[in-house]
Amino acid sequence: DFHEEYLKRAGLKIRYEFDEDSGSFVKTKINEKILKNHIIRNILSNSIKFSHHNSELLIRISKNHYGVYNQYSKLSSKKIEELNKVKPQESTLDEDNKSSLGLGMFIVKIFCHYAQINFAISQDEKSGVVATELTFS
Repeated sequence: DFHEEYLKRAGLKIRYEFDEDSGSFVKTKINEKILKNHIIRNILSNSIKFSHHNSELLIRISKNHYGVYNQYSKLSSKKIEELNKVKPQESTLDEDNKSSLGLGMFIVKIFCHYAQINFAISQDEKSGVVATELTFS
């Protein structure tokens, strides 16, 4: 599996946090299996690709929220604004120096819009942690 191989090569660890009421998350918040699988797979994949080597990814799930948090280089406010727009983004990985067209996240944003899921990317200025979050109403 690509994710397992990349996690091992990059020395990434994954930690999970679940609220006790998060069991309804998958069943009721994202009803269409294709949407759920595509959205979550792409968010996780991007978080893995855009993490510093030998760092930790945190996946946090609660009743109305799904978030992936990863350590990454400082992003400008303009870049964060661009990442939150519904359009393809060309991206370069700092440590591997690879580029990507960003079509996966573009499609995720379209699916989120279609499913009425609030999608947001932000970064904590002090810690450098990037948060990719889905919020359900």
